Amino acid sequence: MFKLTDILDKMLIEFGDGYTEFIVSPDNYDKLSNELFDECPIGELSYKGLTIVKMDGIEENKIHIR
Repeated sequence: MFKLTDILDKMLIEFGDGYTEFIVSPDNYDKLSNELFDECPIGELSYKGLTIVKMDGIEENKIHIR
């Protein structure tokens, strides 16, 4: 089973600097929260200097970086 943090790491390598946020679905947000051992009720986590934002309407198999 893969970890979502592995995908985030690959995205950071591929796209490089200049981005500040990962946008994820509510389910992926919950999975990342468990992986990072961080329970943040306001819908924002932090990973390697970027903010992870939970947003409705994002497909389950998509993670956006902006």
